[in-house]
Amino acid sequence: MAFHLTYEEKMILLPCWKEAIDPANWQNHNELRKVIALKGIDNPEGLTARIDRPRTYLPPDSVVSGPGVLSSLPLELVYHVISFMDLASAEYFSQTCRMSRYLLEHHVFYSVIARFVPRLRAIYALCGLKGWNTLYGLAEELHYPYCRTCGRQGTSLFLPLGERVCYNCSTQNPAFWCLSVSDAMNAFCMCQSQVESLPLVKSRMTVFSTANFPEVIADDESVLVPAKAAFLAALKIWGSRENMMRYSKPGDPDVYADSTLDEVLVGASFRFLRNMQLKTADDPSQLDGPVIYMHPRMSSLVTVPFPWVPRDKDDCEHRYMCRGCDWLSKQCYIGPNLLEYSGIDSRLPKARLDRIILGRRDIAHTWEELKEHIATCAGAGVLLRMYILERDHEDGMGSSLFW
Repeated sequence: MAFHLTYEEKMILLPCWKEAIDPANWQNHNELRKVIALKGIDNPEGLTARIDRPRTYLPPDSVVSGPGVLSSLPLELVYHVISFMDLASAEYFSQTCRMSRYLLEHHVFYSVIARFVPRLRAIYALCGLKGWNTLYGLAEELHYPYCRTCGRQGTSLFLPLGERVCYNCSTQNPAFWCLSVSDAMNAFCMCQSQVESLPLVKSRMTVFSTANFPEVIADDESVLVPAKAAFLAALKIWGSRENMMRYSKPGDPDVYADSTLDEVLVGASFRFLRNMQLKTADDPSQLDGPVIYMHPRMSSLVTVPFPWVPRDKDDCEHRYMCRGCDWLSKQCYIGPNLLEYSGIDSRLPKARLDRIILGRRDIAHTWEELKEHIATCAGAGVLLRMYILERDHEDGMGSSLFW
């Protein structure tokens, strides 16, 4: 049986293909970046557009007054104490006197956070999170580039746990779902006091009616808990995953009883959460099982863009998405040769292939990683070859490859 090769698959077989995808053949790297790189992951201009300062600053009359007992300690110990304060406590501490403000502004951890993520304290206040993530922990995440779950480039910060995550994990991995307190109690067999000791996110969802005039018809405030925090706490309480599942299963809705479809689906999701684990590395979406629908607002509520600042640099490192992977995700049909060239097994089920292709689109790369990535990305190779043809033959008539 003969297979019909698409135009892009024929392009891979041309001798000029390797010349197009080799970054060494591109003298102008800005031109190469324009063809294969998608910006918008790290946006330092947008992050630092508005500097967040305390609303009130009440120094005492005396300029030389000190911050209480801390004045008698060596400066190194004072900075060490400030390192283990959360953002809100550090800001309140800076309002006690001018010396406190001076100490905080010159603190190595606070200064780098205030410079690159100045709106972080205000976002914590909107979520109702206080006293969980210290300046030391946030600065460590700011200097650490990789996702704590899958190991790829992490571009966001998961606020309740203070962990750096990538886009795919923050939106698809069940560990970063946010459950209500009652659902967390039922899923992991925990009492209310045990769940409330975890980091809780306060979410307010407002529903508007625009039939005649904008009118608020519902204003619901809910308290959410991260699934990963509840899962780890349940393992600590019950000692093992087996014990947790043994005591939690009796509370699930019975499939064979008079349970509604919604109750059965919720029970299946609870069982899926108890078996929380990473999937295969070739599936960036991290999806394999029932899905609890979470409104996009919930996902954006607990994750914020978080740049990467290398320890030996004074500026953040820019990262990019591959325009070739984005091009592949928009194609109605992708031939097996293109999939194999991109390192994707074409024999996988279609649903799995769709998840992998969509997940690759949202993976972040540094510039050096992206130059290595285009050698194994069919979409990037197609875009590079087409750009060369259009550049050398602007009228589209100079090469038979267009026909």
